[in-house]
Amino acid sequence: MAKIPPLCDVPTMLPKTPREAIDRNLFDAEKYDWIRQASIKELEDFCHLALNRSDPHTASDLAKIALGVRIAEEQIKLAKKLESQTNRLIVLTWGLVILSIALLAMAAVQTKIMPKENAEAHVQQVQTSQTNEIPGTNK
Repeated sequence: MAKIPPLCDVPTMLPKTPREAIDRNLFDAEKYDWIRQASIKELEDFCHLALNRSDPHTASDLAKIALGVRIAEEQIKLAKKLESQTNRLIVLTWGLVILSIALLAMAAVQTKIMPKENAEAHVQQVQTSQTNEIPGTNK
């Protein structure tokens, strides 16, 4: 996020807490600079404090707008992160598809080869067992 230039040129102490910011005069440039640089949590606290005061809602409205902007910025960051994670999942899914196809092909090849080998082995066992039998010893 780009650094927002302050509204007032005179170097001053910006308020540190929402309570300090709400206690400033209505047209205090420091208050507006603080609102532009405050975090989401600080802006929420500021809005709640501003609702409990009888001052005009200019500062509260500005804080609500700033809060909406901060939330939108966070949503953009999270959306980009979600998009990159989704793309990674898509790539991993395609990897699983390719691996599954390779395993299926290997299984198909084995089922073609194995019955022939088993049949040949079975024929050999039958032939050797027939030659080893002695006639007349069956009970």
